[in-house]
Amino acid sequence: MPSPFPGMDPYLEDPVLWPDVHHGLIEGIRTELTPLLTPHFYVRVEHRVYITAPGEDPGYTVLVPDVGITRTMLESWAPTGWSGRPAITAPSVVEAMIDPEVRDAYLEIRDARSHRVVTAIEVLSPANKVKGSRGQQTMAEKRRLLLQGGASWLEIDLLRGGERLEAVAGRSDYVVVLYRPE
Repeated sequence: MPSPFPGMDPYLEDPVLWPDVHHGLIEGIRTELTPLLTPHFYVRVEHRVYITAPGEDPGYTVLVPDVGITRTMLESWAPTGWSGRPAITAPSVVEAMIDPEVRDAYLEIRDARSHRVVTAIEVLSPANKVKGSRGQQTMAEKRRLLLQGGASWLEIDLLRGGERLEAVAGRSDYVVVLYRPE
């Protein structure tokens, strides 16, 4: 079956693959916008940072660890000519001392003279679409603050899963919403 959205691979919505797609989209949008906006505006990649915890954040399950090791990786790890298997001890469960820090990237278009934010562009991540998650809460707070400060907010949702605003839910698989300060 052909993709309903030409150029989009629905399997990239997998939380394991999405961070790479997300960063590529952010950089691609920045690359396309920069020559169109220069010299009056500039585009910056910014990060919204929040702390999350497994028992307290419903969006925690869609976050991806920094490193993953699979059985296939372990079996292919051995150096050439090595006949043994890697010595791996049984896993130990250790309570985390520090809750994970999450950095959500988004774009800001700023006025070149005043450096004031004119528009923020958010490409939604899976954690932004889990109702009540810290990712959704911090994004909504950032949107509120920017709108109060007179900036516009452009939200790009290329993820079919997760929560959507009632006004756009069910209207399309992919949604772009522009919020204006007025």
